[in-house]
Amino acid sequence: VEAYNENELDYELIEWYKNAMIMFYNKCKARIKYDEHRAIESYRVVFSPEAKKEWVRIFNKISAIQNSDDESEYLKSMYPKQKSYIPRFALLINTINSHFNDSEDVRYISKESMLKAEKLSEYFVNCAKKVRVDSDRVNEMKQVVKSTTSKADKIAALYQANPDYKQIEIAELVGVKRQYVGKIIAELKKAT
Repeated sequence: VEAYNENELDYELIEWYKNAMIMFYNKCKARIKYDEHRAIESYRVVFSPEAKKEWVRIFNKISAIQNSDDESEYLKSMYPKQKSYIPRFALLINTINSHFNDSEDVRYISKESMLKAEKLSEYFVNCAKKVRVDSDRVNEMKQVVKSTTSKADKIAALYQANPDYKQIEIAELVGVKRQYVGKIIAELKKAT
């Protein structure tokens, strides 16, 4: 955690960002067309041929993971969602990129936008994996302390079960300060 500082964003940068977002909004709004009943007409955006090739590759990669015996059922359940999110991510990324780069056509999702969408999806998958590992670890720790009653006994049981558990994790699970955990662990080390 950084200490307090007086650094502030440059006013010109803030103004540029504000103006860029207003222009982006107005540009998107200007693309909206209405029919005679004031219903919005669809605006069709398609993959460029290169983006389509990447999408097929990404889709097949996800399908292979879904069919794999090496992936947990917990994670397999999120992959179908990724198949619908990635094209949406690509659309958003492409729309934003086309606003800031006049050479990109908003009507054709580019290969670069598709690759960025794939990276974004991989980020979310990796976060889910980390949450799963952390969740498994906490459940494992809870099982260790289930049969103990005092906080000191819980700390001792956790330390003996796995000395690699972080003191902050033990403290949060047991409901004590990290210093108390350190004290109990020091006493256990001294006794052995």
